[in-house]
Amino acid sequence: MNLLKGKARRITFLLPLVFVSFELYVLIALGFLSGKYFSGKKAGEKGVYSLRINLGSYLLHIHHWLVASVILVSNLFFHFLPAPNFTAPFLMGIAFQGIVSYDDRFKFLIKRQG
Repeated sequence: MNLLKGKARRITFLLPLVFVSFELYVLIALGFLSGKYFSGKKAGEKGVYSLRINLGSYLLHIHHWLVASVILVSNLFFHFLPAPNFTAPFLMGIAFQGIVSYDDRFKFLIKRQG
């Protein structure tokens, strides 16, 4: 039986991180909040972090969670992020926000209307 629904369930999912590291929790929360603030307010809207590439009658939508994830994984191999102890959890928060907040999170190719 699931007692928590929607946003409350997402927030309580992050609470155990406080016991691991307060800094980790704060940085993931800041990444989550910045993802929420700078991304589209609802599914399908263009945000600051998202990329849309025109492919004729289609749009290729590269979501902000995917951009953050690629940067995060790339940094594991190439070590290019300054202060990775701070930037990595921040990017994790952005990726987490994009995955849990939108219904179109795995929709990359969009048919143009009109």
